[in-house]
Amino acid sequence: MATLREQIVAAIVTALSAGSPPATVYRTRRAAFQEGAAFEAIVVRPQRALNEEVSRPHAPLTRQRFTVEIEMFATGTATDRPDKVVDALYEWVVQKLVGNNLGQIAHGITEGDSVFDWGDAGEYANVKLTTEMIVSFSYIANDPTRKT
Repeated sequence: MATLREQIVAAIVTALSAGSPPATVYRTRRAAFQEGAAFEAIVVRPQRALNEEVSRPHAPLTRQRFTVEIEMFATGTATDRPDKVVDALYEWVVQKLVGNNLGQIAHGITEGDSVFDWGDAGEYANVKLTTEMIVSFSYIANDPTRKT
């Protein structure tokens, strides 16, 4: 069985892909996006985890705050600025994830920091917005596949 952390990442990808997402959702980005091409994309990237051991007589518990970076990429068009396009992606991500317990796998998701990164994609500018999502969950110590 996959660890809870991997189950959480898969559930985040599923949540962002549900309905009619405004962009393609990737679990990871293996290749660069084609320069000069118009695109919108959402990339889910697991990052760091902060553990806290909790002593309980019947079963030791590990509480974890796990950071997942959501990268949103957008290229502007003749009629839309890239920051306007990426803002729609950001709205989608926040609505789908903040407060979500991912089918009871997690305790919840809160939003962390966000960073804009501007680039040049040929004819139209592009922008990347990276937002941290902080997932709280816990599992039985020494068995990261079992939730509490």
